[in-house]
Amino acid sequence: MFVHSLDLRLWFSRLQYDIVCLINDLVNLAGIDGSEIIAVFDGRDAGSSQTISSGLTAVYSPGARSADSVIERLVFKLSTERDITVCTADYAQQKVVWREGVRRLFPSGLMDLMDEADQEAQPDETGDRSFRVEDRLPATVRDVLDKMRKE
Repeated sequence: MFVHSLDLRLWFSRLQYDIVCLINDLVNLAGIDGSEIIAVFDGRDAGSSQTISSGLTAVYSPGARSADSVIERLVFKLSTERDITVCTADYAQQKVVWREGVRRLFPSGLMDLMDEADQEAQPDETGDRSFRVEDRLPATVRDVLDKMRKE
């Protein structure tokens, strides 16, 4: 099949746009519910990892390795330390990562969580938000900021 190079550039641009939108939604979710999220994407920069925010890390699988194999390694490493949730529509991948301490979530469930987080972040009738950034900060950081504010 022949794909015009312009069409291919548009497709890649759309994919990059979708990834940016997903990352923004995940940052919001992590900020609202305080979860630690690791988003794994297929290859970029020979397997890099980038902290996007305090609650989100993006991991890109190395060239020849799939994102699925990176997810499997992360699950087996992290599930011994804490309970984790893996979001994938791939049933075969769900079977591979299934073990004690691992919860599986379909993308529709993740979308529901992101929608709930978005609703929680919206101001209510009085204009107040249902959460404060201060409530999300560690006590040590709050103390330092309070001290700075009082000076």
